[in-house]
Amino acid sequence: MNKKYYSHLIEIEVIEQELSALELSSEEKEKLLLHVHSSIEYRVLDVILTELPEEQKKTFLLHMQKEKHDEIWEHLQKHTQEIEDKIKNASKKLMDEFVEDITMIKEKHKKNNQ
Repeated sequence: MNKKYYSHLIEIEVIEQELSALELSSEEKEKLLLHVHSSIEYRVLDVILTELPEEQKKTFLLHMQKEKHDEIWEHLQKHTQEIEDKIKNASKKLMDEFVEDITMIKEKHKKNNQ
């Protein structure tokens, strides 16, 4: 996956480790990881667009479209408060939900194999 402007705030490795413990093909794991990445991106965008003033959203989206990571962060730092913490918290909550789902799948799989 390409590095995103928020990648330094998200610890996706936890999900990768959990998925590696499942008996899935590489293709299935990749599809699930793609879903995780997409979900994180939507959650991050939701946080940012909720926090940014209306008149600053277009500038943010233009920077994002052009993948100008430094400009994105300068803009967010200038026009939001504690955005990094809010992104971390929202993504952590989402990742916890994914881990919980994976754990349930593992337990269900164990029961079926007993």
